[in-house]
Amino acid sequence: MYLSEKGNARVITNVCFPTTKIMMLRYESIVEVCMNEPVNIFITKKENEEKLFCEPIYKIIVEFHGLYTKCYTLYSDKREHFGKKNCFLLRRIMWDCEKDKEHVQSLNTEKEKMLSLWPTMKAENLFMPYEQAQIVKELKKMDKLINKGIPSNICSKKKNDWTNIELRRRFNWGETRSCWDCTRQIQQVEDLIFETVNLYDDMLHKIQENESIEKIELDYMVPLEIQKGFICGEIE
Repeated sequence: MYLSEKGNARVITNVCFPTTKIMMLRYESIVEVCMNEPVNIFITKKENEEKLFCEPIYKIIVEFHGLYTKCYTLYSDKREHFGKKNCFLLRRIMWDCEKDKEHVQSLNTEKEKMLSLWPTMKAENLFMPYEQAQIVKELKKMDKLINKGIPSNICSKKKNDWTNIELRRRFNWGETRSCWDCTRQIQQVEDLIFETVNLYDDMLHKIQENESIEKIELDYMVPLEIQKGFICGEIE
């Protein structure tokens, strides 16, 4: 057997149950997979050039009151101390949760059709050489804030546009990761997150102004179609 399991149970088996039959929860599981992948990205700037290996070094996920969710992932060939030889790829995924709620309600009696559908998401990818990477300055500012951890305070009665935030930053020494909802407050970090989000949105809005490259290869641990199949019970 590929993995020997031991424990104080008569039977230990490996299973892969589908997510609950509630369709929106299945959609949430699919979205979560998509926002955590790809695990790596390979970039070919020009035909016949060697591929560049990039890993996720920075991730921001913001949920807006169940209406929509945005995920920004920054990939790079280096985690810290960037220089002119380094490059970056900014990936944004947006999920229109509100639209999917309406869609699921309209198809409530058509289970088979619902299972075949994907959540309403779109992804955009922007490659940037170091010279064009305005994001380095923002990343260094965030590093100073979170290098020793991300402390939070209980929030006052302040109203937020968002409900949940997740932040991940991969360093040479390891990774800082935190997730909090609007009952907690990390004001400096939150302010910088939304400053960064605005910068990223502006850069992606101007994506056509950037020089094109040859190829971007999204390297998934398991193909998305197969992961969706397990979540929805299409694969047993």
